[in-house]
Amino acid sequence: MATVPGTIVLTNNSPQLIRPYCTDTALTFYWTTPLSDGGSPITGYSLQQSSPTPTSYVFNSNEFSTRISSLTNGIDYTFQIAASNAIGVGSYSQFRTVQPGNKPYPIDTFTYTSTVTDTILDWIPGSNGGATIKWYILKAYQIYSGASVAKSLYGTTTTYSLSGSSVLYDCFLTAINDPGYSPTFYYYQSILRLSADSYSGTGTWSNTSLYGDTVTGATLSQGTIAKNQAGNGIVFDGATVWSFPTPDALMVSYSHYTVHLWYKETAIPTTYPTIVAQQFGPGGYQVGNLVNIEYVYNSHAIEVGAFAGGFAFINTGTVTTNTWSLYSFTIGNGYIYGYKNGTLFGDQGGPNAVNTSNPIYIGGDAGGGYIQGEVGEVSIYNVVMNPAAIQNYFNYTRGTYGV
Repeated sequence: MATVPGTIVLTNNSPQLIRPYCTDTALTFYWTTPLSDGGSPITGYSLQQSSPTPTSYVFNSNEFSTRISSLTNGIDYTFQIAASNAIGVGSYSQFRTVQPGNKPYPIDTFTYTSTVTDTILDWIPGSNGGATIKWYILKAYQIYSGASVAKSLYGTTTTYSLSGSSVLYDCFLTAINDPGYSPTFYYYQSILRLSADSYSGTGTWSNTSLYGDTVTGATLSQGTIAKNQAGNGIVFDGATVWSFPTPDALMVSYSHYTVHLWYKETAIPTTYPTIVAQQFGPGGYQVGNLVNIEYVYNSHAIEVGAFAGGFAFINTGTVTTNTWSLYSFTIGNGYIYGYKNGTLFGDQGGPNAVNTSNPIYIGGDAGGGYIQGEVGEVSIYNVVMNPAAIQNYFNYTRGTYGV
């Protein structure tokens, strides 16, 4: 004997969210057929709005979605759906309560405070887009250890404590409401950070680090410049050199560094040696290059290191053309360690590097630029990262470059 249809479940066509699709003043619903038609063909569907005002919507058996518009942003709307056949209306699905609106804006203000026993993160949300912010996603990466923390913080939480009073973190924070995710807010504890996002499009780069020294006004000293098509790198045309004004972000006499640079070669340089990134130290090129990533002379390879009172470079191997790679090195405690894509390639002993207010060059030294490729990101920390932290940095930045 035929009966009414079985339970039907409201669903979204996105595999990530089991809820209606929320947009500005509108909701879009998708639904599947019931688990059972009760032995009689389904004749239609009934979508019931129970709040804020009871409303019914009826659909044919071949309809599986609808868009309901002219709603009010930030108001909870509750719906459920059932299928019907010749016998009657089946059981209704579970309730779905959502708010129409726009996605949230990025975090507006972020504060990082170390106490005697803890590290406190506090923030002020940006605009909620017209729909209540339901939760935040926090990802924090410890600079020293490489350990990571990932938390979903629910409700109106705007303060979170991390372990340790002397631990440095890079923090990523995203706000979520029913319409979706805000752009991720980035808090980097580097003293210098440059990326394609910080290129103004008018011939200057800016330091986007929120920690340590501030430097702005990196300018194009020769050649041409443009973002690549993917928007994740700056194109160097073989004659491009960027230079920073002095004093720059490294003018303080730090004796410990970690340097990271994402680079993709598009053509093999025709002149050697070729500098990808360099900072002049005391005495200029011959004596104190504290930040130096360059091609090995007459060899298609890259080495990282410094002239810290003497040669101290680590060869990271052959460059693969048209492939992004992360080149990293640390200076401090009498040693330089070199890495490629988070993997240690070697170390060399030598005196610690001590900086003065000499300029940074990217794309070449003061005399000329021969790099043909793309620079994706340059970051410098005033700490010595251990291998786990270097690997961790590679892991959480690699997605931008499809690695």
